[in-house]
Amino acid sequence: MKRQTKAQIEDKKTEFMDHVLDSILDLLEDYPGDGAAERLEQHIHTHLATELANIKDHGHRDDDPYTDILPPVSQFAKLRDLAEMVLAGNTEFDVLEGLASEALNPYEK
Repeated sequence: MKRQTKAQIEDKKTEFMDHVLDSILDLLEDYPGDGAAERLEQHIHTHLATELANIKDHGHRDDDPYTDILPPVSQFAKLRDLAEMVLAGNTEFDVLEGLASEALNPYEK
């Protein structure tokens, strides 16, 4: 599997962040006039700086650096699917290795 350059990885991360922001904005557009945008703005004002500082300090947004944070559901799903393939007897090592790499290192595709 070809490794990506740092620039390509950074591009993937930026693309991911754009997707997250677009998803939030799409959700807000689904609820115009009910104060959702204002509530999000207040929530961001109240919590975002602290949660970003926590992520920088110890890798997750929880205040307690020793809290075990579970991986995202999508990562669980990828690992579950991989385990099911192995249990089913799949012996295509390159495929299994690629899926494992994708699940464990989502920015290094």
